[in-house]
Amino acid sequence: MPIGFFLPQTVGTFEGERRLETENDLRRLYDDACAYFDANGILDLKRHTTSALFRSKSCVQATFVSQHVLRGHVLGKETFAHGTLRRVDGLWRIEESHYATDSVELTLTLTGSARRTPDR
Repeated sequence: MPIGFFLPQTVGTFEGERRLETENDLRRLYDDACAYFDANGILDLKRHTTSALFRSKSCVQATFVSQHVLRGHVLGKETFAHGTLRRVDGLWRIEESHYATDSVELTLTLTGSARRTPDR
């Protein structure tokens, strides 16, 4: 089942969020996430859905748990998240996702604040 990203969309944490309006915004998030993964030795994500609420035939709200797979195949701490998927033009697309994390670095990456800090 193909899944894509809905634009505009929102991604963030309890500390803030980033609104993605264009493909360039999505690309910046991707680049920031790749830099975060590289700096933290993250090789992959392990993710599973813990609950899904089907609001309609074209909208699902889900809660999921993610873990980073680190070098040496060690699993990182679980991060809980909520997301909304919407079916648009026959494809399921991610409309928004918010993560419950205490990681300052992950929050800065998701919200785009990492680009604005003076020491980066």
